[in-house]
Amino acid sequence: MTRWHRSRSSRRATKPTSPERDGSWRPWRVLIALLPLTVVAAPWTVRDGNGAAGTLPQAQTLSSGGDELTLFRDPAGGVHLRFTSAAAFGILSPKSCPTFQIDQRQPAHQYTLESTCHVEQQHALIDIGQVHNHALESLAVDQMMNGGQLAFRFLTAAGAYREALFPLTHSATAIKRALGTSVRVRAPQ
Repeated sequence: MTRWHRSRSSRRATKPTSPERDGSWRPWRVLIALLPLTVVAAPWTVRDGNGAAGTLPQAQTLSSGGDELTLFRDPAGGVHLRFTSAAAFGILSPKSCPTFQIDQRQPAHQYTLESTCHVEQQHALIDIGQVHNHALESLAVDQMMNGGQLAFRFLTAAGAYREALFPLTHSATAIKRALGTSVRVRAPQ
């Protein structure tokens, strides 16, 4: 039987060194220490209706700044997107409808104030579409379900331009539940 010998000229120990000894643990320790300081945007979730008449599930997410984006279907089949500005941003401009863009794709989605977009204080409600025969034809919702990030841009009442970024992680599942599992979403032809 032969035995393996460590060469006398080698300075390495035969057993592996621990992370504490070779210094490789330091970057991980710094990252772990900084984790509580970062604000992470939340993936999409579903808030179920509470059983009251006309209350349906809502798909929602948060930006890293605390803004909230909610997509829901009303009892008449209308599909709406509600943006709620974080308190730090202040009141939305009543003279301008917010716009949004998914993954820097064209077009940026723009809606007409008072016709399909309603702005009040810290909220904007955008009429996205209407469900007919278990189908919703909407480029915006199709892109939300298949995209990676949504940029929501708006003006404050003080005239400042703001942008809130929302992740679209788990958006397809949440939106499907909010619209109804039998509803098909497709982009216009």
